[in-house]
Amino acid sequence: MTESEVNDAFQYAKHSLELEGFKVTADDEKAMKDVFTGKMSREQLIRQLTE
Repeated sequence: MTESEVNDAFQYAKHSLELEGFKVTADDEKAMKDVFTGKMSREQLIRQLTE
């Protein structure tokens, strides 16, 4: 993904989460962007969020 695509994907995900009542932190943003760019798997993100 290009940087622009990553930012667009993050903004879409952030908006969806905020509509559901979740607050997205700077740490959440970094983690989501790491998943979008392949630096972290979805499974790793889920494990990180549930610990």
